[in-house]
Amino acid sequence: MDSNYEKTCRKRKPKCSAEYYLLDVKTGKTELVTGEFQPLIRQTFRSLQTTGNPNEFWAAVYKRAKNETDIRRYDAKNFTFKSILKLPEILLDSMDIWVDEKDAKVYFVYAGEFGGEAHLLSLPLPIEK
Repeated sequence: MDSNYEKTCRKRKPKCSAEYYLLDVKTGKTELVTGEFQPLIRQTFRSLQTTGNPNEFWAAVYKRAKNETDIRRYDAKNFTFKSILKLPEILLDSMDIWVDEKDAKVYFVYAGEFGGEAHLLSLPLPIEK
């Protein structure tokens, strides 16, 4: 028997993506939600770094089609992004970066292609107005 997900995917192929639900622990009810979930899914050895604002975290998302990493503020309540900085031809994710908001810099270790010598790099973050 096909699930709703499989039926929906057949209609939308080739642009099929997973569906995500919020669970109300008290009632057991679920609600279908839309938005960007990649930063939540790709957490591995640490949590996302907070920006200091409620429900907001620093995230880095690599876009293969554009061959760039987008450094963003991620709103975990609404599952939305605000793009801050784009890094062309550099593959990073949220676990690879650390943001120093006081000094307005993003830090990351970069080894280039084929695992060359690693370097600690920093880039200035644009000042938000």
